[in-house]
Parts: sequence; structure tokens; C-alpha cells
Amino acid sequence: MKKVGKVILMIFGGLFILIAGLVVIGILMGDSETASTNTETETTAPNNSVSPTESESENEKDSEEEALEKAELIREKAIEADFMTIYNGEYSASDVYKLTGEASVYSGTDFGDEIGLSTTGDDNGEYIIQIMIPADFEDGDTITVYGNFDEEFSSLPTMKALLIE
Repeated sequence: MKKVGKVILMIFGGLFILIAGLVVIGILMGDSETASTNTETETTAPNNSVSPTESESENEKDSEEEALEKAELIREKAIEADFMTIYNGEYSASDVYKLTGEASVYSGTDFGDEIGLSTTGDDNGEYIIQIMIPADFEDGDTITVYGNFDEEFSSLPTMKALLIE
């Protein structure tokens, strides 16, 4: 009797795997049919439509203009950061702050990398900057960073960079 139960379980298991495989194949085939239908539609489009390169260049132009507008808005809203005020936690994490100083590149300037920023003068201090945008600068460059400070920090104030100049 136990052997019969095992055989039945094996049959049902095999059927389940077969059905699951057919469902997956059906889903994959459905996607390829949709893709081929889209390709056919694109090739039969009327000649008076905008070519992809023209459309892309217009989108790039709009994106550049939008980025410039956002950058200008960030500059306008920015508050000059004071190291002691920030270090004492007397700031709002939702406000945008501005820092200018010498960059210390630890590992890179790509998205997600952290750099150090040393400020001088009345605002003499050390900050950690988390790069959240594409940036092009080198170790030792003087840069201006706009961004938000973390709500809490353990050793040095940490800013998420929204704009780097």
C-alpha cells in the first residue's frame, strides 16, 4: 500500500511540474508575440511620424532644460551651512544646504560613493558627502555641494549631494 501511495505522489508531482512548465512557456510565448506585434506596428507606421532620433533629441533637450531648472531651484532654496550648527544637530533634514570646500576622494565620484569635504574660514569643518548624482571632479578640487543632511550622524555630518559644482 505504501508503494502505491508513493507512485501516486510521483505521478501528481510530475504532472504539477509539467503543468507549471507549460504555463511558463505560455507566458514566455505570449511576450514574444507581443514583441513581434509591436515590431510589425512600428514598421507599418505612416511616413509623417517623427523619427526616433528627432524625438530622442527633443526629449534630451527637455531633460536638460528640466535639469537646469531643478538645479536653479536647488541653488535658490539652499541655506549656507555652518559647521557648528550642523554638528550640534540644529538643522532640518528637509532643508537644502550649501557647502564649499576641498574634496577628498576616497574611492571614486560615482553614484553612491562617499567623499570628504573640508571647509575653511568661519565654517571650518569636515563633512561626509554621499554622491547621489553624476559628478566630475578630482581629489583636492574645490567644489560646491548642495544637499540634505541626514537626520542623525555618528561621527561627522553626512550630506546627500543633490547638486555638485
